[in-house]
Amino acid sequence: MAAKPFNSETLQVIKQLQELKPQLDSASPKPRIEFATLVFKFDLYREFISYEIYDDFGLGERDFDTCFEMNDGDVVVHGVMKEALNHDAMRRNISALGATIWDAWMVTYTKTEEALALGFESLEDIDLHEHWLAEQKAERNRLGAAIGAADNQVSNGIDVRRHPLVKGDEFYGFICTEDGGLLCLGENNNRGGVSCVQFPRKKAEKVLAMISVSGVKAMLRPTGSPDKFSVSFDGRFY
Repeated sequence: MAAKPFNSETLQVIKQLQELKPQLDSASPKPRIEFATLVFKFDLYREFISYEIYDDFGLGERDFDTCFEMNDGDVVVHGVMKEALNHDAMRRNISALGATIWDAWMVTYTKTEEALALGFESLEDIDLHEHWLAEQKAERNRLGAAIGAADNQVSNGIDVRRHPLVKGDEFYGFICTEDGGLLCLGENNNRGGVSCVQFPRKKAEKVLAMISVSGVKAMLRPTGSPDKFSVSFDGRFY
């Protein structure tokens, strides 16, 4: 579909969006926040969902949706809303998506602000922490018996593959996968496979604290990305 004529300012914004598109699947949420913010600020949402600008500029609804589908949607919503609260046009354009969208995103923004005030980096972090507290309280006694029954010891820890909390390949909501011959915490990637999760240091340390009560010996390993770490286990992958 041929795009309608745009003024020079909008064309410049479309150029920015084209430059941001290859970065939408990056580890950092910043390009996704900037991309979604520009779409709302310059009222381009309809052009995206109708693919009106796809033929001329290679931009469409799939690109916009990606901004909220990289496992950090709450962070992206918080970043967009932070800008929208001081921008009337953005507020109108977000509200135009539906009667409940603004209110729902405002709840996410408020909860994220509260999480940040408590020292967490996102809602995901505080949910992870609360999950750990609940697991620790509810399963302390069961873990003692289960760990005592685990008979496959490797190094100074329990082989995570034989741990009674492992359900299939899953462990605390992550997927056990291989990285350099060691087991590590992984997650589904957008290529149909499983990749080792690259955590910021603070989050990696929180994950270590969460699983420490299970008796599994884990460690942080630097990745190829600056200031990112994987959570790996002594249990080797054979």
